[in-house]
Amino acid sequence: AFGVLPDLERDLEGRPTGSGRLMFALDERRLITARRQALRVVDEVRRDAERGAGFASPADLVIHFIERYVDLAEERLHAAAEALDHIEDRILSDYAEVERLKVGPIRRSLSRDHREYLGLRTALHRACAPRAAHGVERLSAHLPRLTQEAEDLDRETLSLQERARLLHEEIDTQITAATNRSMKALTVMSSLLIPPTLIVGAFGMNLDGIPFARSHAGFALASLLCLTVVGGAWWLLRRMRIMP
Repeated sequence: AFGVLPDLERDLEGRPTGSGRLMFALDERRLITARRQALRVVDEVRRDAERGAGFASPADLVIHFIERYVDLAEERLHAAAEALDHIEDRILSDYAEVERLKVGPIRRSLSRDHREYLGLRTALHRACAPRAAHGVERLSAHLPRLTQEAEDLDRETLSLQERARLLHEEIDTQITAATNRSMKALTVMSSLLIPPTLIVGAFGMNLDGIPFARSHAGFALASLLCLTVVGGAWWLLRRMRIMP
């Protein structure tokens, strides 16, 4: 039997840095693997074998590899779910600054992981019904269980993707609502200030015949006129239900 399985690229400290591929071929006595990058799961399986984990056959190594990959995938999904829980709590709080909540990186990570889990699920489905019979019976006995685990990963990832999408839309909705409130406040202020601005501009013209030009109370009268116009504009906006 042979194929390609997903794995996690690792740095020098063993932390995952991306997605990788492990190519393998096995029979009843030997297992051969190949990869282009340093991979985490296959390295952990190799170390377990060197410590004497007691694998009875190469098929057990492949089974252990898939099980370890599923365990790490579940840890990544659990971390993503906790991050979404934190974001949801912040969104539902009254004093959250939703502009600082970043759902995009989580959505990208879930999208990449979903492609990997879907590939693993497809590969295991093909192994359950191969085009040509193979002689690795021990591997065939575990394929239904491994396929079920891959399907569970795929379903959970899809659920988290949908949840992240809804949270992203909720954040966009709240940002849009806050922007609309700000624009409404600016519109009301502009509507109240435009009439007195026109009055001040008219009285500022250096022309003969301007009202109150010879009056000592001209400034007070012009100010009173501006306040009257602002009050009338405010009443009109309240009447039209433009402002509360």
